[in-house]
Amino acid sequence: MKQRYLTTTILAALSLAAVAQEQQKKETKDDAKIERILVTAQKRIESVQDIGISMSAFNDTDLADMNIGESVDIAGQIPNVQVNHGFGQNSFNIRGIGINEYAANNDAPVATHIDEIYQSKSFMVTLGIFDVQRVEVLKGPQGTLFGRNTTGGSVNFITNKPTQTFESGISYSLGSYNTHKAEAFISNSLSENVAGRISGFFTKQNKGVADNTVDGKTDDIGKIDEMAFRTQLEWDLDDITALWTAHYGRDKSELFPYQAIGVLDPVTFQLCPQYHDGSVTGATAGCINPAIGTNEGDTAPFTSTQNLYPKNNNTSWGTSLHLNTETTFGELTSISAFEYFERDFQEDADNSPIRSVDVYYYNKIEQFTQELRLSVNGDNYNYLVGLFYEHDNYVNLNALDLTDHPSFGYITNNDFNQKVDALGAFFHSQYQLTEQWQLIAGLRYTDEKTVFEGQHYLGGGEFLINEIAQHSSDVVTVLATSDNIPDGNERNDENLSYKLGLDWAIDDDVLLYTSISTGFRSGGFNGGFPFTQAELTNFDAEEMTAYEIGFKSTLADGQLQLNAATFLYDYENLQVNIDLPGSVAPATTNATDSRTFGAEFDLYWKPNADWDIKFGAGYLDAKFNADFFINSGVNLKGNRPPNSPKLTLSTMFRYDASIGDNLNVRATTNISWRDEQYLETENKPSNLVDAYSVTDVRVTLYPDSEQWEVSLWGKNVFDKEYITYVNDLPSFGFILNIYGAPATYGISVNYKWD
Repeated sequence: MKQRYLTTTILAALSLAAVAQEQQKKETKDDAKIERILVTAQKRIESVQDIGISMSAFNDTDLADMNIGESVDIAGQIPNVQVNHGFGQNSFNIRGIGINEYAANNDAPVATHIDEIYQSKSFMVTLGIFDVQRVEVLKGPQGTLFGRNTTGGSVNFITNKPTQTFESGISYSLGSYNTHKAEAFISNSLSENVAGRISGFFTKQNKGVADNTVDGKTDDIGKIDEMAFRTQLEWDLDDITALWTAHYGRDKSELFPYQAIGVLDPVTFQLCPQYHDGSVTGATAGCINPAIGTNEGDTAPFTSTQNLYPKNNNTSWGTSLHLNTETTFGELTSISAFEYFERDFQEDADNSPIRSVDVYYYNKIEQFTQELRLSVNGDNYNYLVGLFYEHDNYVNLNALDLTDHPSFGYITNNDFNQKVDALGAFFHSQYQLTEQWQLIAGLRYTDEKTVFEGQHYLGGGEFLINEIAQHSSDVVTVLATSDNIPDGNERNDENLSYKLGLDWAIDDDVLLYTSISTGFRSGGFNGGFPFTQAELTNFDAEEMTAYEIGFKSTLADGQLQLNAATFLYDYENLQVNIDLPGSVAPATTNATDSRTFGAEFDLYWKPNADWDIKFGAGYLDAKFNADFFINSGVNLKGNRPPNSPKLTLSTMFRYDASIGDNLNVRATTNISWRDEQYLETENKPSNLVDAYSVTDVRVTLYPDSEQWEVSLWGKNVFDKEYITYVNDLPSFGFILNIYGAPATYGISVNYKWD
């Protein structure tokens, strides 16, 4: 089936370009042209086809047709992009660059921005997205313009803004597992110079996706209970524009339970043979989970034998002020923002009915950012210069309850505070050498200071309870402390990143581009569960040099877009999560060197006014290439980095046409396919996951006025079981697997007033 899918989609895509020119002769109506999407990938408004950056952009119609309700849903339609989600965190992986750890204190190498506000921690983007105008996914280093930790790229969410004319709308969806979701907005002028907008959503899923075999309850685990709203006020004065935003959200949902597969021989208590060859499953009788003395007994991903439900009690809020004014030098922009997120989460990592590997996370971040920039536009050039400052105050109070585990029998607590002060100065310019040639150059200097204070210890006495988070009331034994880190508990990282690019506009419809750029990701400290002082690591910043060549083209009188790119990444001090020798839990360290070669292909064909056809393909050849990257006596040279499938494919077919009587129908099918991939650095057979495909469909009925819509939809309609995260924990005696969502179906109704 996989071979048929690959062959069919590739041949179909290649045939599109061949017939496009012939189709042009038959259909040249204006409404058959592909709609231009304007983006701000270079901090100025441009068409996505006019920018020498490999990127994907989606407007609000695209997001609705692709059933995008969470940030994790976006990746399926973008070549070489995935989302790693588990442990209550979401992090994007672009071209094999991402984060594969559960510790929440370290920043991902792919940044997420909401209205230009950097979200430094992966758990800060777990709430549903709403009232979004467009999403821009930028690939490759974006440090010169988008700042900290954009080595792999940046995912930018741009929300709808206040309007001077009245607009309002409401939508409601009823879906599988008795899921209710509502979203609404209202926007209007409040005076001649002031406009406001209020928007929000809530999701209530009353049944879970998993069955609890301990108490015999079905549809009991995985319920959703989340809400958020956003308020915006915009002042348009004579010489200044101000946009004030405030938002609030809370999430009391449950996550999917983990599949914890036992990997120990019941007689020798050594790793069983099936673990080594990768054939072990939850039904393998010759392998046990030592916490319960057996294995799970089945291979179903959504059955649970846990004593502790995976539950959130998260709160987030924030406020920002955007100021823009025209000066004699150019446009001056100031963006001030404060973000607060309190993550309170519990999980039963080994999915057992006893207190053997129960984990409690309490993480809180207070983040302040300030950006000041000046944008100047000349006859043949434009440039942007600016300053950026960020202060993070991160609190970590995690607890690991091993009370009933046969090999441990205690409670550990990981309590620390991490503060970051980051200062950046940046410059970006675009110079028109000739009518066809443009030079792009950028620099960014970064100076960061990180202070890590705290300890990991064995606790005694009664639990101290903070909502969900639990911590022992006194310290019995200190396992690791920031006071004894060999290199100290403070680190200072400096970096000078650059970008140099050349764009050749052959004509108005074809752009060739090439660039060399560097990326930088902050160093840090292992914020997991360091059971020894040696595991409390201080790891270095990672740096990457990227070389890219690509083209963008609009052909067939605007009915065909064909874009492609090839790239080479050369990494130094790549940060990875591995099992250190003798360690109980994985820790973050540096993998010296890594190299990735890849290519991408995007095709968008609109053969007539009724049809939209998209096809995307991504190829990755990634590996560690240092002779001395040795872990536990094993040389990892030649291993593939986690989450780096060799091939990714995506297709979209959309039919939108009149069916008479002032009615129209729009039907969309999205298919994404991911090749097999390793989800841990060691590349063991136990963490190699199979290739999989996911299919989503949506059919929408709407009138010519587009005032209302009624949609029937399905996500993962063939109910494909696929693993999104693996945590291989041989010291605990099990492998922890996290699965993507099962099949869901529903109906949605939208109505707008204007």
